[in-house]
Amino acid sequence: MNYSEFLPKSEILFTKSEKKLSKLPWQIKSIAGDASVINSKEFLASPHKWFNTTLRLNEICDLEQIKVPGAMVILPWGVKIIEKFAAKVRKEAVENGYNEYSYPSLIPSSYFDAMSDLMDVKNSVLNVSSQQKKESHDLALTPTGEYPIYDHWRTIIKTKNDLPKKIFQRTKYFRPISSAKRSGGSVFLSMEAGDVFEFHSCFSEVNSATTEALKLLAMFKKIANDLGTFVLWSLRPTWTNNGYLYRWSYGGDAILPSKNTVQVSCSYFQDDIFSRRFNIAYSDNSIKLFTHQATGAITKRLVFANLFQSIRSDRSLCLHPDISPIQVVFLLTVYNSDDELIFEKIKDDLVLHGIQSELIRINSKSQFHQEEKKWYQRGVPLRVLIFGRKNHEKIKATMIRNDTGEELQFNYEQYEMLIKLAIKDIIASRSINHYQNNIVFCKNISELENVLEAKLVAFFPLSMQSQNVYEVEKLYKGEVLGFIAADEMMSCLISGEKVFTRAFVSRRI
Repeated sequence: MNYSEFLPKSEILFTKSEKKLSKLPWQIKSIAGDASVINSKEFLASPHKWFNTTLRLNEICDLEQIKVPGAMVILPWGVKIIEKFAAKVRKEAVENGYNEYSYPSLIPSSYFDAMSDLMDVKNSVLNVSSQQKKESHDLALTPTGEYPIYDHWRTIIKTKNDLPKKIFQRTKYFRPISSAKRSGGSVFLSMEAGDVFEFHSCFSEVNSATTEALKLLAMFKKIANDLGTFVLWSLRPTWTNNGYLYRWSYGGDAILPSKNTVQVSCSYFQDDIFSRRFNIAYSDNSIKLFTHQATGAITKRLVFANLFQSIRSDRSLCLHPDISPIQVVFLLTVYNSDDELIFEKIKDDLVLHGIQSELIRINSKSQFHQEEKKWYQRGVPLRVLIFGRKNHEKIKATMIRNDTGEELQFNYEQYEMLIKLAIKDIIASRSINHYQNNIVFCKNISELENVLEAKLVAFFPLSMQSQNVYEVEKLYKGEVLGFIAADEMMSCLISGEKVFTRAFVSRRI
């Protein structure tokens, strides 16, 4: 198969995002923490520990309570953020024609027999003994969701009229901890990976499955972009990414502050590889025809990558409005019930415009400072300070942006327009320059060596040949994440041949 026809085109990677002009007269009053440079001694000594502590302080999760690798207690603010992500995924899934199912995670071990010659079942599956047969391992936890789904499809797909199938589920993956590359770290290392949104589709025609794999990629890109997560998308090299399980695959890798990358999403064109093994077929004029499949996933890893990209040097978060559980927090210092009722109505009105808010009644100066710090640390995009009428004075209102610290005094009666404009400003000015700066184009081998030695992401001309991929990973400290297409032909840094393909290389956890 000619994989080059499926190469994604080079997107704008190196154009610096310019701050868009705002319609609001923001004034700089304070400087928010720096998200681009985290270089404290504590962070440099142990980035994982630094992030784990930061996540716990911000009520995201606790990774130290349960002594199982990667096990986490999701704390209240973290639950709300993950549910915001889940709602976004479900919305996009339904709009793309997917129906939600829920399959069990505990299945018969025999389900893996169909793949036993391709995968190391012994080291890839967590077995569970049943009470009836304690000496045997006749049950297992699912490392991915294909097995119960495909066994189900085997029994319900009989004719062409039963197709297509387009389903998704929110599930968990259970896998033995590995010391191999891409085994993860911190929140990305887990025997139990929760909140995996897994998509499966099944078609009678191969072209329909190919098209669906590309549609899944577009949907995952949209989710990542809408939530403000900087992700590199590329065509995976099959030779180093279990290529026997699919014809071609796209991967989405987020760049972390540690400069490593982590896979947060993927899309696969499986063709008939699994349908032949699981006997997913239909009869047409007494002829048995196997189905063609496209699959993909987007996971909670995207949420944590997003959080890591938003954590600032003072350990505060800077959440994108579309991943923050609430977009506005009102800190009310009011002196009568009438003023309080005004803002309760404002809170209800904002919901109609898709804006979630929180009202906090302030009773003392110490409480004010405590709440101000709390919501700044948690990364809520917009804080609104309200000082109610006293002796018939006007209500005073001030908006403060979490991302820049800029302030704006405003007439509360114009709250709807102004708050909507403020949130648009925050979305428009979300900067990814410091992640773009971690991607360096290399024109020769010397530059490639220097970039990878600095633990940055290298971007360079590379021919899509297995020997070139193996050579890069053998000689240099990094992994070929994938390929994209460019307009200009350049010389491959390994073979010297003229190519239009470019490769990303980084340390992937």
